[in-house]
Amino acid sequence: MKKHITLIPSLILFIFCWTLTLHSESDPPDLQKVNAQLKAENDSLKQEIQSLRKLLATGSTSPIETNTEPKISPAKETASPETAVTTGFWLTTSSKKRHNNSCKYYKSSKGSECGPNDGSPCKSCGG
Repeated sequence: MKKHITLIPSLILFIFCWTLTLHSESDPPDLQKVNAQLKAENDSLKQEIQSLRKLLATGSTSPIETNTEPKISPAKETASPETAVTTGFWLTTSSKKRHNNSCKYYKSSKGSECGPNDGSPCKSCGG
């Protein structure tokens, strides 16, 4: 009887190790699949880095637009003050106040040309 009692821990250890091997046999295909995906991603990243290094060496910026300045339309660039239509009134965008061309706020704030009845009149110039 004592021999059987001493065999129980050994039997439990054997069963535990056996179940571990059963689970580890099912894991490698999943790990192999993940490994293959990571290798493919790594290869594509290596190619991308190589192409970016070539672009950096040549000074070309064709795939990546680095210019962050806003583009101005040619019509606005080429318009001269003589040909630009001025109404004599300026509408401030934030306050919706209308200023006339004698006001200190005329074209000094963010806004646009407007008509004589747009927005509310400025208190200093009467808009």
